[in-house]
Amino acid sequence: MAKLSLKLFLLALLAVMAAKVAASPVDKGGDDYDDYPGDSNDQFDEEEEEEEEYLGPPPVIHTESQLFEVKPGAKVMLPCNVSNSDPNVVVMWLKGGQPLFSDFIRMTFNKRYERLSDNTLQIKDVTVQDSGEYICELSTPDKLHVNHALHVFAAPKIVNVLPGPNKIIKKGETLTLKCEVEGYPEPEITWSKKGKHLPTGEETKVATSITFVSVDRHHNGTYECIAENTLGRAKTTIDIRVQYSPEIKIEKELVNTAEGHTSEITCTVHAEPKAKVFWYKEGILLHPSERIMETRIGSRHTLKINDIRAEDFGVYTCTANNSIGRNKMVAELSGVPSRAQFISTPPKMPNENSQVLSWTVESSSPIISYNLTYRKKNTDETKTMHPEVVNPDGNVYTVVAEIPDVGEGVYEATLLSENQYGWSNPSAWESFSGMDYQKTEPQANRVAKEPMLEESKGGSGVEGLRPSIVTSLLIALLAYFHV
Repeated sequence: MAKLSLKLFLLALLAVMAAKVAASPVDKGGDDYDDYPGDSNDQFDEEEEEEEEYLGPPPVIHTESQLFEVKPGAKVMLPCNVSNSDPNVVVMWLKGGQPLFSDFIRMTFNKRYERLSDNTLQIKDVTVQDSGEYICELSTPDKLHVNHALHVFAAPKIVNVLPGPNKIIKKGETLTLKCEVEGYPEPEITWSKKGKHLPTGEETKVATSITFVSVDRHHNGTYECIAENTLGRAKTTIDIRVQYSPEIKIEKELVNTAEGHTSEITCTVHAEPKAKVFWYKEGILLHPSERIMETRIGSRHTLKINDIRAEDFGVYTCTANNSIGRNKMVAELSGVPSRAQFISTPPKMPNENSQVLSWTVESSSPIISYNLTYRKKNTDETKTMHPEVVNPDGNVYTVVAEIPDVGEGVYEATLLSENQYGWSNPSAWESFSGMDYQKTEPQANRVAKEPMLEESKGGSGVEGLRPSIVTSLLIALLAYFHV
């Protein structure tokens, strides 16, 4: 019984203690202080940070924008006179958008810059790098500000060239040359090309940059950029290389020769990078020998053939290759006369119904005959004649042809020449005018002209005078006898 009474007592004591714990308040803050309404730390901080409201007139900048021109090493003062200073407004100094000072807080590592108490920005020992735009700005809603420009006198200095001192570009691309310079007063930039005119044909061009659209080999070379002002000048160069596949020009498409003679076939080759040139005859690669030689002088490539033989006649090909591409041109070595070339001299007209035309023809063998064909332009009816062959000047023959019975209008003529090797290719059709319409107009349709005194054909008699003169003499005699 005693043990049972003890257990009941302990249970009752434990229940009383649990009831006291449940009735006590919960400690949420983990400290020894109770929380009271209105005792918030956040509210206390907000009251502490609240700024004092400025009730005065708005700030005003009285300074106007100015241009400052100074020599290197000088000291310059950039003013910013502000009235009605609001303690809540910050005065900022900036250069090219970069902050220098925020009020008196330095935001630049350059110790030569100082912010004075009256908001003036002071710069000591000015250098060319100090040139630029400076802004004094207030942190007002409208960002009130004043701008100053600082220019430091200096001779021209070229700081960069585009597209660089050396440039390789391909044919057909666009090229822009530009010089970026420093200096004050602002330098004038002049472009030129060493030893040549600019591709535009000008000797020089004044411009910051020049652009060439669709370049070709004529744009190759060294360009000079000269920057100049009152304090001096600076110069630099840009080397331009235009890469392109070979461009070939044959000097003569038909080279006239004869057996036993020496002849040359020449082609001019331009290419970048340099091209390798090969000669072919009828598609077969030629190899130099004692009789056939290849020479090169600059861009001119010549194939020289000594002691011409009949088997040397034919078509020759000048072929050029480089890393960009390949090109070729052909020429014919032949015994027939060359194609006749019209002489562009004023035509002779021995009479009203004929016209004189002339050509030159090259032939290493004697000319046998000519065949001249002419017609009225835009018609099919042709006429043929054979001008006389006269002795040449060396191997050059001059052909003179008097074309008879040429009416009014426009005519055209072509000429072929023959020697022992055959007929030449026909010359180009050459246009010429027929007889003058005024010279063939009937007498009745001509405009009457004032009578002119002509010399007598029959001596000194009156029959040699014009009728108008005779009439005048008769009137004079009758008047005399009447008196």
